[in-house]
Order: sequence, then C-alpha cells, then structure tokens
Amino acid sequence: MSKKELIIQKSKELFSTKGIEQTSIEDITKACKISKGAFYLSFKSKDALMLAIVDSIIREVIVHIQQLNDEEISSHERLERYCAYNFSILEQHAPLVIMYLQNQPISNDDLLAHISQFGLQIEKYVLIFLEDAYPFVPKEKVYDLAIYLNGLIKGFGEFFFNKQIPYQFADVASHIMHCLDALAQAELAVFVNAELYESNRKSPFHFKPEEMTIIELEEIERCLVLYDDHPFYKETLLVLKEELQRDEPRKALLAGMTNNLMQEKELQWLATLLKQTL
Repeated sequence: MSKKELIIQKSKELFSTKGIEQTSIEDITKACKISKGAFYLSFKSKDALMLAIVDSIIREVIVHIQQLNDEEISSHERLERYCAYNFSILEQHAPLVIMYLQNQPISNDDLLAHISQFGLQIEKYVLIFLEDAYPFVPKEKVYDLAIYLNGLIKGFGEFFFNKQIPYQFADVASHIMHCLDALAQAELAVFVNAELYESNRKSPFHFKPEEMTIIELEEIERCLVLYDDHPFYKETLLVLKEELQRDEPRKALLAGMTNNLMQEKELQWLATLLKQTL
C-alpha cells in the first residue's frame, strides 16, 4: 500500500468515528505513523485529502461496475446486482460525503464537479446494462429507462437512509427490477431522446486516444513504484508501458494482460482505464 493510500484509509476511519472537523492533521499522522512533513508531501490540505477520498470511492465504484460488466451472468441479473450495489455504496460512504458537505457550506464546487464527471461514466455502463437486459425495447426508449432506474434507486435510497430503517439490498433491488420490467413493457411515449440525454456531457473517459494513453502511462508509472519488488507485476507493467507507446498497440495483448491486472486491487484502476480503450 502506498503512503497516499495509507493516509486515505486511516483518514476515512478517523473521519467516520470522530468527524471531519474534529480530526486534526496530527491525528491522521499519528494513525499512519508518519510525520506532518510526509503528510504534506502527499496532500496540501485536509480539503485536498477529502477530494482524494471521494476520488478513491468513485474509482472503487467504477472498478466494481467494470467487474460486474465482465461477469458471465444474465443481463437481467447484472442490472439487479447493480441496483443492490448502489444501496451498499450509499450505506458505506454517504454519511462521510454528507458530513464533508455540511462542514463546507461556502464552496463545494470542486467536489460536486468531480462526482458529476465520474457519474457520467457510470451512466455509460447503465445504458449498456439496460440495452442488454431489455433487447426488445427500442433504442430511443433506453434513455427514459435510465432516468426511471436512477429515480427509483435515488428515491428508495433516500427513503431508507433518512428513515434509518434496516433493509435488505437484494430485496429492494428485486422490487426495483419488477418496476423497471413493467416500465420497459409499457407502451409509453419516448420523452428523452439521445440528443437531449447526451447534451452538455463529458465523461472523464471521453478523451482523445493520445490523451487517454498519457493518463494510462501516468498510472503505470504510479503502479511501477508500488510493485518495484514484485517481479511478475513489474514485468507486466513494463510490457504494457512498451505496448502503449507503439503506434498501434495490440488490443489482444492488452486485453489479456488487463485481465491479469484485475486480480490485484492496486492495479484495478489501471485495468479499468485500459478496458475503456479496448
């Protein structure tokens, strides 16, 4: 685990138990057994740390959804598991994010923009899941279905979160799927078309190929530091680095190596980045 990852992990634990405002930089450095200087080499401030925590949560979510996309299960089950996972994430991380927003009343623009950008990538997966689960639905109706699904997840999530009522994620997900099945089969007029849905949207993965390659190479460099003493993964990363620098990287080779990376937690984000360009 890198020093940054250690700081993020310990900070999440402290923020959840003591509160964000009540947790000092000194508390964090003591928990990590590092100096304040080492902390500030990784993060300029507590706000920068909080943004990194949110970023780590979002990356974890996107990696999980990519893994869900790769699983050999029925498309309907994949969508239902996606619903259940949303409630799991809400229970695990929403209190921390809400706590941060409440303690920063003046400006949350950076954090909200960050969340919004990665939310667009998650929507991309949702559209794929919906198209696979409901092949009989005209493509132009899928955008309405995505809005129905997001609304159902948000509505039930807020209800249980605000009421603090214990519930089974799988049961709520199953109920949502029954609702979505009915909406998919209903003869409803299309309200949101592709042009409207895609307007003013730019996902963090919507880069030009050369821009995406730079991002992937930067992540490889980060991982090489972490796996300097691990011959297998170090060699894999070096081969990937060399391959990405070719004029035309061989996608079959990248795909095979990416699957190996998915088995290692610290390398899953790199694998997810690579999968966007395969």
